[in-house]
Amino acid sequence: MIATPKAPTLANIDKLPPTNYGAYNDDPSKVGVGPLELRDDIPMPKPGPGQVLVNFHYSGLCHSDIEIFYNSWPDFFPPNETQGHEGTGYVAQVGEGVKDLKVGDKVGQKFIAEVCHKCEQCKAGWETYCHDRYHSATSRPGTFQRYAVADASYVAKIPDAVELADAAPILCAGVTVYKAIKHSGVKPGEWLALVGAAGGLGHIGTQVCKALGIRCIGVDGGAEREAFVRELGAEEFVDFTKHSNPEDIAAEVVKKTGGGAHGVVVVAGHASGYVPATKMLRLRGTLVAVGLPPADQGCKIVTDPFELVLRGIKITGSNVGTKVDMEEILQLVAEGKVKPRLKVVNISELPELVKKYRHGGMTT
Repeated sequence: MIATPKAPTLANIDKLPPTNYGAYNDDPSKVGVGPLELRDDIPMPKPGPGQVLVNFHYSGLCHSDIEIFYNSWPDFFPPNETQGHEGTGYVAQVGEGVKDLKVGDKVGQKFIAEVCHKCEQCKAGWETYCHDRYHSATSRPGTFQRYAVADASYVAKIPDAVELADAAPILCAGVTVYKAIKHSGVKPGEWLALVGAAGGLGHIGTQVCKALGIRCIGVDGGAEREAFVRELGAEEFVDFTKHSNPEDIAAEVVKKTGGGAHGVVVVAGHASGYVPATKMLRLRGTLVAVGLPPADQGCKIVTDPFELVLRGIKITGSNVGTKVDMEEILQLVAEGKVKPRLKVVNISELPELVKKYRHGGMTT
């Protein structure tokens, strides 16, 4: 969790400095290459009609931040001048026409920063697939800075009972895994296998399962992660480091769940997480893809028509979460049923954290 230093208090939230501060790169030749630079001469943005200026106090460091910064997904998410997409803070200014927000309100800026509200997907309540959506850190300002403008109609309103630091990872990791679990169709009392259960998304997903009455079996590596996942509410655990054959991982899931999981959600950002996934399912189970491996891993979900037809399994994907999903997961946090595990550091440490993360020194 990245904290922005010298953040104004609510008493002087609208007293803006002449320039902005954060991780910024206006040299196109360096975007997606590095190094990430902290600067205090960033032009101060101003909110236009329908926008708010947000004073960020915290921003989560997500797996996607690393991949976007290093331009791992150029065809989908080319990097912007500023990175970050899990930012929380207070409204510092409101633009013309903004009615539902005021200076001092607690808000968060999500990965999907703006949608059209008019297309077929938006009208159906699936605005995460909006035909005209914009993303933080790619086509809209990122949150690794003290101030940024945001679409007033699509920022997340953070409940009073939720701390800003706790809300930050919920804006991407939390709502993403929450939506995926909902999308799996798994009911209370049924089994859900969470691949990558001890990571940023996984440890929140484990708690969501417990809150919703779903029996969670975590799939991750090592005794320390097993203890962590079980502490959060997982009923069973499979340690992939004990198996050299992916089919053996799936077989252990099938055995421990009495026939396979009703749903499998892969949140691990590595191709290996998908290899045994369909084999973990019981008849008519659903696999939900969430984790996005780097493009150079050539990840494919392998199955065949016989498996789809004769076992009746379904394969689908889930893309972050809607405004309604965000309200629901934030309510679970407000009720104390979900609690992100955090380490808060100053934004001055961000460049080194990015390097460490990139080379496997951290988990999502």
